[in-house]
Amino acid sequence: MNIKERLKSPTPKFWKKVVRIGVGIGAVAGAMLLAPITLPALVVTAAGYGVAVGTTALILAKLTKVDVSDIQNMDFSEKLDLKADIEKIEAKRDLTEHEQNLKDELNRNILS
Repeated sequence: MNIKERLKSPTPKFWKKVVRIGVGIGAVAGAMLLAPITLPALVVTAAGYGVAVGTTALILAKLTKVDVSDIQNMDFSEKLDLKADIEKIEAKRDLTEHEQNLKDELNRNILS
């Protein structure tokens, strides 16, 4: 699976939260860096690190994917969320082989 496919694959529930946190940290830090007032050097340095941390968290979270073996350990609501994510992807484009395998495994697990 290449990076482009990984970025488009469904993201696990925990990592979706990491995406939100990363975006929040990056947005606050970016606002501090772009503030039209002069800020102390310590605040500017901390904001620079905040942008780096937020960006890194976002990239790592987006590159994390759900594996077929993970489906066995999910509760029913997580399976339904993943099924909905895959249906959204399928509405936009053709599924990759990995996504099709996820969909098939979900259908087997939800129906059983």
